[in-house]
Amino acid sequence: MSNLLDIRNYTLDIDTFDGPVHVLKDINLTVRRGETLGIVGESGSGKTVLVRSILGLAPKRARVVEGSIRFDGTDLSTLGDKGWKKIRGVRISMIFQDPMTYLNPLFSIGRQIGDVIAAHNRATGISMSAAGRRARSEDLLDQVGIPDPARVCDQYPHQLSGGMRQRVLIAMALSGKPDLLIADEPTTALDVTVQAQVLDLINELVAKLNLTVIMISHDVGAIATVAKRCAVMFRGEIVEEGATEDILRAPQHDYTKRLLAAVPEIDAPLAARDERAPARPLLEVKGLAKTYAAKSGGEVRAVDGVDFSIAQGEVLGIVGESGSGKSTIARLVLRLVEPTAGAVAFDGSDITAMNGEALRRMRRHMQLVFQNPHSALNGRHTIGDAIAEPFRIQSKLSRREIEANVEMLLDTVQLPKAFRYRYPHELSGGQKQRVCIARAVALKPKLLLLDEPTSALDVSVQAQILDFLKQLRAELDLTYLFISHDLAVVREICDRVLVMQRGKIVEQGPTAQIFDAPTEAYTRQLLASARKTAPSSLLADAELAAAQ
Repeated sequence: MSNLLDIRNYTLDIDTFDGPVHVLKDINLTVRRGETLGIVGESGSGKTVLVRSILGLAPKRARVVEGSIRFDGTDLSTLGDKGWKKIRGVRISMIFQDPMTYLNPLFSIGRQIGDVIAAHNRATGISMSAAGRRARSEDLLDQVGIPDPARVCDQYPHQLSGGMRQRVLIAMALSGKPDLLIADEPTTALDVTVQAQVLDLINELVAKLNLTVIMISHDVGAIATVAKRCAVMFRGEIVEEGATEDILRAPQHDYTKRLLAAVPEIDAPLAARDERAPARPLLEVKGLAKTYAAKSGGEVRAVDGVDFSIAQGEVLGIVGESGSGKSTIARLVLRLVEPTAGAVAFDGSDITAMNGEALRRMRRHMQLVFQNPHSALNGRHTIGDAIAEPFRIQSKLSRREIEANVEMLLDTVQLPKAFRYRYPHELSGGQKQRVCIARAVALKPKLLLLDEPTSALDVSVQAQILDFLKQLRAELDLTYLFISHDLAVVREICDRVLVMQRGKIVEQGPTAQIFDAPTEAYTRQLLASARKTAPSSLLADAELAAAQ
């Protein structure tokens, strides 16, 4: 099998005010035709810079110090604009991480795929009518497993689920009939069932279209599902490379060992739970419902008659697929969204009957940590300003007192005090999430609502945030409502679990019961999808296949 991609001694610097920074250091990597190579590593390891360099999309101020990238025998550094137009998107294509960032909300799905096809046709000198582009768009959507492609072509991105939008990006990436497909974190922030479907789709496309694939991810399980060979990156270097199975079973580099140790296992032994007598309910939800009017007529029940309670000091997990109503519940509890029916009582007071100043005072005791720390922080405000905001809104503290509290909170979330002068873009994902948590606990709330707080983080950073949340809970006697699609994380941190489907709670109980003896078919389906990409399950399957 010949090499389609050959990277030799590739070193890339980015010029900064403090001098050049080695972003990639002496990279040597080959990708054979028809194979799928996984590249794994945490944020800042150089994964995305490497694959963008393959596409000639290295960051501004980047400078190749030495080395080369050859694609199908051609040195890519010799290509001009015309040469790149015949390669980029046509012979080498890329699936980006966040569909909502790369899909234009103003244009229909068919229009956007058609525009990509038209651009490829212009680059390669092919003539195709508007009707031909439409037919090709529908065919691509059918290839990636989207039902009723003609209808979806006329829809807009916001009308599709996260998994459907990811399939649209894959369809766009396939529109030029590429030889090499690069998938950049294609399953990040997808729920477990959709993640399994997307990974299965990639495997199917590799077999059907004889694609060569590079998949980059911080999710070791996702890499192992599609790639027989993988490379581990750390601080711009490839520190380990080999068969994925061998790396999972016997990692050689210390960083790889730490990375694998940080991956939460869905079947790991449960940590000892506090056996204290049940505390009084801090939050009680009864008959909570939220209904929206559908454009086609009728109603959509986002939340449908939900009942649950959370005791003081407890961690309650809510799991379920995207669209099941998890995040809507958090917003209903905070009255960020008005309920259609039902009641929410916090610390004995009925929140649904409150308005104005009374509701504002109550909200200081309940705070929300959003899923995406990048969008939760204002890029124009310093970190100090972000953490100080709750004090300015909800207290009458002096400027000096606020500054002292900001320094104390930075210390609480284990960040240097000097970070108060930095801006969000100067922090890593894990550091930004710590800032969001610091802001949420600023007013000493009793309840934290955590909406997918670790979904966009590397496994090593995720482990740090989970340990920090456990520590913070013990120190401040906090109660958590923890929303996540990552069942292994839920198993690690939660005392009880609610399973939601289509706005309803289908099962609830202690964590051990839900994970080890689920009674509902939907819960078993979620657990099966999560186990499918668990490193231990993948190793067990490989050993079974070898034995047979």
